[in-house]
Amino acid sequence: MSNTKPCKQCGKPHLFLRKDGNFCSQKCGASWRWANRPNPVSEHTCRNCGKVFPIRPDQNQKWTCSNECRRARVAKTVREWHLRNPERESVYRLRSKDKQLPDSNLTRFRRYNPEAPKSCESCGEIRVLDVAHKPGFERNGQWRNSKNCKWPEMVWVLCPTCHALLDRMRYPYSELGLTL
Repeated sequence: MSNTKPCKQCGKPHLFLRKDGNFCSQKCGASWRWANRPNPVSEHTCRNCGKVFPIRPDQNQKWTCSNECRRARVAKTVREWHLRNPERESVYRLRSKDKQLPDSNLTRFRRYNPEAPKSCESCGEIRVLDVAHKPGFERNGQWRNSKNCKWPEMVWVLCPTCHALLDRMRYPYSELGLTL
């Protein structure tokens, strides 16, 4: 008894060692499965507003039609979770109060000196700022507080680069465009 039959993909006759074999090679099997895969999902129904929207084959996890619906859905699920878990709500609130801003020293400085510049006094950088003490007003290990961080008498507002040039590289303040 011969187990010779045509390959399902290329049609060439092939001797199969198993009676349930269908393909002459792994390549033919993969090609056939790729060509005969089920049609990909082409549309989903928005879980927020109910609108039917098209999706690409790689978006099978997308369940909202827009960013607005996604944000509304997330807010709704968070609210529902907090309603189901009221005891966790208080723990969450306590933990969020403990979280501080990334630059709490600068925030505290702004509270005491609201008129201080919001950019580096030397180069104009606005993204990251630091407080540099003027000569004669160095902290020398003291904690930074409202008494030793008065602007403009005691400190300059600088970016970290200009602060390093001033303190570590010993650039003269006049060369950085700063005045006492």
